[in-house]
Amino acid sequence: MQRRKRKPIKMWKVVNGKIQLNRRIVKMVDDVKVEKTAENAGVSIAVNKDIYSHKDVVVLAEKFRKHFSEVEDHFWERKGELEQIKYAMLIREHVLLKGKTGTAKSKLGKYSFGYIKGGRTFAIQMSKFMSEEYLFGAIDINKMRNEGKMEHRTEDSITDCEFAFIDEVFDANDATLRSLLEVLNERTFTRHTQRVECRLHSAVLTSNFVREDEATEAFLDRILFKSDVKYLAAQKNRMSMYKHYVKHGDKGHLHLSARLANKGISFDELQVMSEFILGDNIEIPDMVLKVYDMVLKEFCKQSNLPISDRKANKMLNVLKASALMKGRNKVEFDDVESIKFALVVLNNEQQEELFKAVFAKLMSENVRIQQVTVEMDDLWKVYDILKSTYNKKMKPKSTEILELNDEAHLFEEKLIGHNFNNGTGFPEMDNKFAEMRQGTDKVIREIAKSLKLSNK
Repeated sequence: MQRRKRKPIKMWKVVNGKIQLNRRIVKMVDDVKVEKTAENAGVSIAVNKDIYSHKDVVVLAEKFRKHFSEVEDHFWERKGELEQIKYAMLIREHVLLKGKTGTAKSKLGKYSFGYIKGGRTFAIQMSKFMSEEYLFGAIDINKMRNEGKMEHRTEDSITDCEFAFIDEVFDANDATLRSLLEVLNERTFTRHTQRVECRLHSAVLTSNFVREDEATEAFLDRILFKSDVKYLAAQKNRMSMYKHYVKHGDKGHLHLSARLANKGISFDELQVMSEFILGDNIEIPDMVLKVYDMVLKEFCKQSNLPISDRKANKMLNVLKASALMKGRNKVEFDDVESIKFALVVLNNEQQEELFKAVFAKLMSENVRIQQVTVEMDDLWKVYDILKSTYNKKMKPKSTEILELNDEAHLFEEKLIGHNFNNGTGFPEMDNKFAEMRQGTDKVIREIAKSLKLSNK
């Protein structure tokens, strides 16, 4: 009896230049993996899911992006500074806005925090005569008199609020700046026997100048984002500013508050995004880490600006925040560009141009390996399914093994005709491709043996 000609199941197809796997085959492989895991573990499998999935957090990230778009419309030529504040909020870091008087530094800080619903803001303008009591609360006289303990009453102080706006920060004396270090970095306040866990999420600090000396070096290293705020440069923007002032006067923030009343982001939602980013939910592939490290080293070399290990680690969170804002849970090469907001002093033309040149040079050198990596990974997914499906030990006379035989030959033809046969220029990739060639050939031979036995 003549065997009816079958239409082989497609394990994969090319869509928009990318390999898309067949859902049926993927499910078969997943079943094999689950069976294997359960067999090795000897116990039932329990999957723990977070309350907020990646999809949920992406929805919050889009809401957060729209929130800042509204705020950005209220401030002309301040997109970069607002990007810094946005990243600072997402990863629980701080921003230093340095610039001349009248550049709306205070408004940027106060209003960015003020429109986060449910978050309290501690605000203060520093002077050299202020002691740390202005920041951390007055000394509890009764406790000092009755118990001999010198403790601060921290209610409504910087330790008790979610956000902080510290104006003219470098007018503070060195002792007060040192007192801020622990709060900004560790989120704790310790004095003798008193230890307070601080609620502080992010802070914006402003100043007309930056004091750089031994006393302030450690303080500045705790501030991940820095900007040099300029006066408005474009006449079009100045005209918009004039018209806005004529219409709203100094109460323009009330107009913005009304716009954000029902669609702004809440502090609880901000915390969800921050915890998602700062956890291990977003992957940074090794190839991206290598490019990231090369950008840092090359920028430091050419600018002669040292980057501490602390800052290098913290900037990785900027990569993850960038990926989330684009709806991904995996960092890609283009996210490396986002570290500009933490690596340079924003609006410093020399630093910005240097970063742009370094990034462009290294990305052009790595774009080929990026393309090769993606294509090789797509091929490997099909190869992995080919192996895993056959390892399921299909029955020799089953329809599935006949279909798998057809697909294995199709995949082998693709490998034989692929330009990777001439070498990719990357030894690791060449070895991976050779492994695929040999492994696919082995699977075809094993299937042939099974089919030969089934015909006897």
